[in-house]
Amino acid sequence: QVFFSVTSEAVSEFTMALQRKNVLLVGTTGEGKSFIGNLLLKRLAFKASNASSSVTQKCSAASREVPELGLDLNVIDSPGLFDTHRGQQEVRDALAEFATMAPEGIHVIAVVIPAGRYTESVNNALLALETFFGKHVWQYSIVVYNRTSRKPKDLWKDTAVQDLTKFIRKWRYQGADICTVAVADDDEEGPGPRVASDVRKLLEAISRREGIYSPSAFSEQRQHLQDQAIGAEGALLTETYRSMQQALNQRLLDGRLEPPDWERNTQELRGRDADEHALDQNVAAARERAPPWMRGVVDGVTAFCVWWSEARAAQSPERRTAGARGVFVVAVLAMIVWAVWGPKAAVAVVVACAAVGMGICVAAQSPERRTAGARGVFVVAVLASWAVWGPKAAVAVVVACAAVGMGICVWQSGRKPRRPEVCSPSSFSPASQGDGGGS
Repeated sequence: QVFFSVTSEAVSEFTMALQRKNVLLVGTTGEGKSFIGNLLLKRLAFKASNASSSVTQKCSAASREVPELGLDLNVIDSPGLFDTHRGQQEVRDALAEFATMAPEGIHVIAVVIPAGRYTESVNNALLALETFFGKHVWQYSIVVYNRTSRKPKDLWKDTAVQDLTKFIRKWRYQGADICTVAVADDDEEGPGPRVASDVRKLLEAISRREGIYSPSAFSEQRQHLQDQAIGAEGALLTETYRSMQQALNQRLLDGRLEPPDWERNTQELRGRDADEHALDQNVAAARERAPPWMRGVVDGVTAFCVWWSEARAAQSPERRTAGARGVFVVAVLAMIVWAVWGPKAAVAVVVACAAVGMGICVAAQSPERRTAGARGVFVVAVLASWAVWGPKAAVAVVVACAAVGMGICVWQSGRKPRRPEVCSPSSFSPASQGDGGGS
């Protein structure tokens, strides 16, 4: 009875001596999060794959005791960041499930990244971690380089990529660790001695980590970003810049944009929005002070400019450039003629240039473009004649344009359409194919 009592107390003390450590595995899809988790647990607890689509669709947990290190290890596998088949909002919601598997919080965030070339997806994943967990996430982190033969001390000195160097400085400043896991030999049934040694060092690094990342910090970070985005959008005054701010906010919430860059772009949008709003107010005030006839002129010119910009936007860049050059030349010529001979001569020059342009369109463009060009010239000629010579001149222009259009139609109807060349069936006869025949 005494022996049983002593043994029970010893077992109880040994069990209580095990230190609980919750480890959250994060990283990009297909880079070995589940593989590292299986190595830590010494069994196939998580399904691993190298595919671009994440096998892990939600958080899952498995435990193992490591008596020699005094660890009660609870490993939580998470979905891959920037999964090609899932949105970032869905990934964020899945990451939040760690709170139910580790209500006391996370002791270690194991960031698994591939060794070798530093890709854009890895950079985006590291940015997303800072966005989702906050800028102090690295003080709870261990960066695990997977499938590499390099030593951690060499990785600390990696300055080949500027973006990676920026994160290495953050890791060093916040006290993160770097661990490596070597590539297993193909002829080994299980982890080789090099892999086992690397896993042992990783477990030792986990046992040394202090501090805890609470689930409330994750939800507070999320709420903080949402409040920032809503406040920035509500501070804007014009609809154009408000839609631009919405796109900027979405990039922030998805982890594709760092908070400092978001703040800088937001301040720039606010400045441009304030200038646009002040300009709109000045225009509105000037319009209120103007007489009614001038308001009508301004509204007509504005409508014409909107129509013109939409029409030009539908054309190719080459056509827009040619059209702008033509308008510029005609405008300069009309101004010179107006200054020398007066407005009537200037209008005559504009109508003549429009007629020449219509002639060029008739000669070189498709029927649809000829029709559109003729309509534009007709409208310009009528409005210009009415403004300078009065309604009688406008009626005369209408009649002249109708006569010209009728003549063009009669001329076009009298032309014989060119028939396309069609190969005759005899050209495919066996005789024409030579002695070899064929069908």
